[in-house]
Amino acid sequence: MKHISEDKLLEFALETCEVSERPAIEEHLNKCAECREMLDRIRGDIELIGGIKPKTGFVSQPIPVRRSILPGILRMAAVITIGFVLGYGSSSLTKSDPVCVSPSYERLSPPADSVAGYAIPDATDIPIG
Repeated sequence: MKHISEDKLLEFALETCEVSERPAIEEHLNKCAECREMLDRIRGDIELIGGIKPKTGFVSQPIPVRRSILPGILRMAAVITIGFVLGYGSSSLTKSDPVCVSPSYERLSPPADSVAGYAIPDATDIPIG
């Protein structure tokens, strides 16, 4: 005798098998004790799990949404603009008074074989006071 597969018995227990197959499965179960035991075990497992009923019908998949890059570009432009405005505004708050630096020249005695008569002294040579 050919036994019914576990998959078919599971479908029978969950009542998801074809209506036309049910009478043949019931007739086989009346004659086969081994398949009845397997069906009882499957029903016990279903009760243990909590009687999960599978979804019937088709499974819908979400439609992928095409995202535009325009909002990303606008966000990036806004961040750059805000950064520029904040940077420029904070730089105007921390401005210091301008310093005018001009070199001072001293008359040096010319070296014996040089035409250079003027030189710029180091900043350490400038007398303070």
